[in-house]
Amino acid sequence: MTNGTYLDTLDVMPIPGYDSARPISDNAERRKYGLPPAPRAAKLGDPAYADKLGFGVDSRTAFEVVLSTSADQIAVAPGVLMKEWQQAGRRYFQYKAEEPILPNLSFCSARYAVARDRWKDVALEIYYDPKHPFNIAAMMETAKRGLEMYSTEFAPYPYSYLRILEYPRYRSAGKFHSGAVPLSETVGFVTDLRGLENADYSVMHELAHMWWGERITGAQMQGRWLLTENMADYSTLMLFKQYYSPALANRLVRGALESYLKRRRDEDEAEAPVMYTENHGYLRAKGPHVLYALQDIIGKDKVHQALRNFLKVWSFQTSPCPTSLDLVNALRAEAGPEYQQLITDLFERIVLYDLQVDAASAREIDGGYEVTIEVTAKQFAADGHGKETEEPLDTWFDVAVFAETDKPLEEAPPLYIAKHRLRSGKQALTIRVSQRPGIAALDPFHKMIERSAGNNNLKIAALPITGS
Repeated sequence: MTNGTYLDTLDVMPIPGYDSARPISDNAERRKYGLPPAPRAAKLGDPAYADKLGFGVDSRTAFEVVLSTSADQIAVAPGVLMKEWQQAGRRYFQYKAEEPILPNLSFCSARYAVARDRWKDVALEIYYDPKHPFNIAAMMETAKRGLEMYSTEFAPYPYSYLRILEYPRYRSAGKFHSGAVPLSETVGFVTDLRGLENADYSVMHELAHMWWGERITGAQMQGRWLLTENMADYSTLMLFKQYYSPALANRLVRGALESYLKRRRDEDEAEAPVMYTENHGYLRAKGPHVLYALQDIIGKDKVHQALRNFLKVWSFQTSPCPTSLDLVNALRAEAGPEYQQLITDLFERIVLYDLQVDAASAREIDGGYEVTIEVTAKQFAADGHGKETEEPLDTWFDVAVFAETDKPLEEAPPLYIAKHRLRSGKQALTIRVSQRPGIAALDPFHKMIERSAGNNNLKIAALPITGS
């Protein structure tokens, strides 16, 4: 192109071997060409696929490349820049990977401006069109925060550099490669991030893939997406939770729940639990949602210790490759016996909850108010075709009280919020707050998989006058 080229091995570049990810996977598309249904993923735990990575190449290897481009452009590939020169009106760049890498490669070239900074010993570079400087400072700050949190919570960042690269809008996506994050100009570069507190979701998510996709590349079997896209989305969500206003994280959690509930209805085969997902797009929303729910109930420290343990065992391993069962087992080992059924329900079954606030009242007491909330709680197990069966409920949910407000609750600070263990049927909860209460709510920030969240909050009945 005149200015701006992006190529990667997953789309157009030839690589040795057969890559099973390249054939058409959408069955509706296959039917148009008279093709049989796409092959299903191998069953979780199938020993024949324990060392199958994808890409057509099932190992990491040394990598070195020399790229030639126009004299006025910069060409970028994975690896450390070893040498740069000009010859016969062309510009040449030589890159070499520091360690063996997967054949997940990209090559970019354009008339770039380059912003440079550092995070500890990591060189940060953003290659961008000089006409699109609006969000460069925000993207750089986002990258630093991501590197800090992911390295602290999971494992050290594995490269001496991080490059974020803009490419033209013939695609609208972000990708990840070894130490490189190519982003379409429509993803971050020409959008206004001020409404998101200068937080760049795409940078957070693609950077997270340096852990979940680069360090960890799951075996080609059921559950692989939990180790890559689900974990990258969860990492992004936790970065929002740590550095930005609660409303942004709450909005993302609600959006994930709504996406899952809406899109599961369109499943034309059978829904799978998160641990057994194949290529169910809507489970990309459910996976990070259940991980977020787990850390909220048992504590971030336990979940992240489990992730550190998992990474310590499985980082960069290709024979055998890690699986979703290995990740879930790591979570079980840290969670303790009280939470084993919760993990089963979140990852290995399809479980939905139904919470309803039947009534809410309050009375003034010394030092504040006593709020009584009458609730009905239910739990349902669903099969892959949507048939639901009620079963006993015994798990933890947020119970909250808010001041009277016209704002969405996700934007409002609660006067009170704490975990309560709810069981099946009707029950009454009594809590105390120091300020005048206005709204009672169950799971107000949508952390659990509820069938419908429209009846889980209620305006508190008018307070009786008990004092002067």
